Amino acid sequence: METEVNKKRALEVDSENQASNKKSNKQIKLDSKAVVQDDDDILNKPESERLKNVKKPSYHGKFRNYKKHTALYASEKKVKGILVTCEKNKEPNSIGEILPILKEFAQKYFPKSTKPQQGGKEKVEEEDEEEISTAVHEPTEDGNGTGESGVKHFSIINSGCSGIYFIQLTHPTVDPTDFITSIFVDIYQRKIKKVPEDSPYRAKLKFIQDNLLESTKQMIKDADQSAIIQNKLMAKLRFTYKMIPIIGTSKVEAPMVTEMAKEVMKKLNNIKPKTFAVEYRSRNDNTVKRDELIKEVASLADSTIKVDLKNPELTVIIEIIKTCVTMGVVTLFDQLYKFNIKELCCFNPNHVKPPPKVYDNDDSDKEEQDKNKL
Repeated sequence: METEVNKKRALEVDSENQASNKKSNKQIKLDSKAVVQDDDDILNKPESERLKNVKKPSYHGKFRNYKKHTALYASEKKVKGILVTCEKNKEPNSIGEILPILKEFAQKYFPKSTKPQQGGKEKVEEEDEEEISTAVHEPTEDGNGTGESGVKHFSIINSGCSGIYFIQLTHPTVDPTDFITSIFVDIYQRKIKKVPEDSPYRAKLKFIQDNLLESTKQMIKDADQSAIIQNKLMAKLRFTYKMIPIIGTSKVEAPMVTEMAKEVMKKLNNIKPKTFAVEYRSRNDNTVKRDELIKEVASLADSTIKVDLKNPELTVIIEIIKTCVTMGVVTLFDQLYKFNIKELCCFNPNHVKPPPKVYDNDDSDKEEQDKNKL
């Protein structure tokens, strides 16, 4: 009899604990302000404190079961997404820490009305999606932690080059430039949340917001403000460096590169900036002549758009990886830390020299002088 009574009491205690845990978890999800407040200061803590007792994130799928860079180097399709650089031989760790960040920001900035594409027809893409499913360690309410109704927003592609990989953006209507720029602006806002209103950092933020692309402004305006972004995910960044938005890829063959360059420069010409620059980088390739490619790309710009290497309005990104050319167009390249997310997350407004006062004043006269120099 005593053993049965004890068992009943133990079962009652377990049920009470489970009920209290569910209630506390529900309360945390509902009270988003409390979550943000508790997590607010972690971004500006020293690196030694931020990374204390932090386990190395790992992407268990790695790049197994499919050929290297097959999807990235396919000539019949142009892949859009994010080119990510990280520590050499630390790609699994980088993927493990960057995917949760992208998924949380996708909940905030991706439109809810349309659904992403459900993978592709090629066998390679099916294998990519199998790999992505293994990357999720803590499933969400959607089933696999990838997005609405379990649909995958991102697909990992191995570049075949150490220290760099590609994240394909599978949503048909989301532009990588708008998405990544919105993430960087969002993180910067979090970093300077507690600085005084008259701080130069506030002036820099206003300058950034005023000079964003119209499509990026619209994405930020339409964002789901109820989405909870955990600051601790950014605070734990350790292996990831740059996140470059890419709007198209092609093989390193003259006709394909020219076609890709025309598409990229068409986007630049439609935006109609006053100035632009070209950022070029090549890895494991000696077939492309740097100066010739830059001249070809620059020649496709309208005659009214001038070259300004110091402070361009738009920057054309050209990244060559082996036999693949990736291109993109970004704004505020220098102001957004050259899209180096680790540098942005390590930035501390309390211990860093404030930005120049150029963001405080009306520099229209200075712009006219610089234009005349060109």
